[in-house]
Amino acid sequence: MVILKKIFYTFISLVFIYILSGFFIVPFVLKDQIIKNLDENLNAKSSIEKIKFNPLTLDLKVYNFKLLSLQNEELIKAKELEIRLGILKSIDQKHFRIEYILLDELLVNLVQTKEGEINLAQLVKQDNSKQEVPQNLDDKSSNELAFLIAKLDLKNTNFNFKSLINNEPYNLNLKDINYTIYDLGTYKNFLSSNNLSFQINKNTDVNIRGAFNINPFKAYGKVEIKDLRPKDFLQFDKKFLNFYINDEANINLALNYNIDTSNKFLLNLNTEIFEINNLDLIQNSNKIANLKKLDIKEFYFDLKERNIDFSDVLIDGLNVNMIMDKEGINFANLVNNQEISTQDKNLEEKNENIKEAKPWKINFKNINANVNYNFNNVLLNSKTDIKSISLNTNDLKIIGSSVYLADANLKTSNISYTDKQNNLDIKSNNTNVNLNNLSIANGDIKIGNIAI
Repeated sequence: MVILKKIFYTFISLVFIYILSGFFIVPFVLKDQIIKNLDENLNAKSSIEKIKFNPLTLDLKVYNFKLLSLQNEELIKAKELEIRLGILKSIDQKHFRIEYILLDELLVNLVQTKEGEINLAQLVKQDNSKQEVPQNLDDKSSNELAFLIAKLDLKNTNFNFKSLINNEPYNLNLKDINYTIYDLGTYKNFLSSNNLSFQINKNTDVNIRGAFNINPFKAYGKVEIKDLRPKDFLQFDKKFLNFYINDEANINLALNYNIDTSNKFLLNLNTEIFEINNLDLIQNSNKIANLKKLDIKEFYFDLKERNIDFSDVLIDGLNVNMIMDKEGINFANLVNNQEISTQDKNLEEKNENIKEAKPWKINFKNINANVNYNFNNVLLNSKTDIKSISLNTNDLKIIGSSVYLADANLKTSNISYTDKQNNLDIKSNNTNVNLNNLSIANGDIKIGNIAI
């Protein structure tokens, strides 16, 4: 009996010490060691308000973590980090399991300097010590420990990016990021479902819902983007572009995706909404093109079959002002060619040398366009003006370099050509062109019927 009592009291004492140290000693030691190790290995200063640990539920909580640069600039901060381990299930089912991860009010500030360096890329101190590379390692996936994160919550996260490479700073903010994912890991290859939503700057809302497997990687889902402003991204490097876009231009998109890497890389995309609205293309303070609306009712992309389909395409209120002068055609100078690196040029040359065994097929069905076109040739002192171009096509196919058109109708209210150098003036009113069965293949052009 005495021995049993000693064992019992010893066990009770150990449990009491474990619980006491878990609640009071472990948080103190963890806080001290985390801050110490971060400060030793990072070019930054870290701080933590407090840490809580529940030894009974194995629940760890870190409150008000901050990472400051050596110049006291805020780099990263988080209101709360919670990690809850699933030790019992890990032992029983032989895998590493985390029941729950919560990261609340994470803030990350990324800054690109004038030299192009990112502040967080310089965060880790350089280690000049040489580390021996292990030899003869057998990469056996069967020996790897499977893992599973039952639930991961990313709440109220903000990423701020600031670039100083231009004269005017560029800012891009991803706000109110909320991401929830279930069953993330390699254990039993569960299907991981996820839901991500965030806002870009002031106007754009993004929502992504779907699911995926890790190995082999498979994913499907839907991406919804509302009121995406192209100007928010095109301002990043102004030295590369010779144009800018108005603030009101926006894109709306609802895209379904399906990815499968089981055998080959397969990618299928199709849209429910694909539209561009109120786009103005401006160069040297001149509006060289503007578009009221581009609306594509159906878009389908199949990488395996090399097939792209566009159905019910509406091009409304497109105005194009083309100018040719001693600098060339304005549309040919939208991008600074000198900004293209030698590496990019080499990559383009390699791609041009690749012979595709299977040509791409691009299909257009039911195209309706309303366009105005103006071409001013300053060198020859001539002008071409075509107003109210109405184009309707039923079936247009492009297979490799071949083009097939079932029928098309082109109407214009007014066509005028003025050549002041040769004193020539040509005008045409209410032009109507009907075209049937056009094919362009292997250098041959065939037209079944044309009426003007």
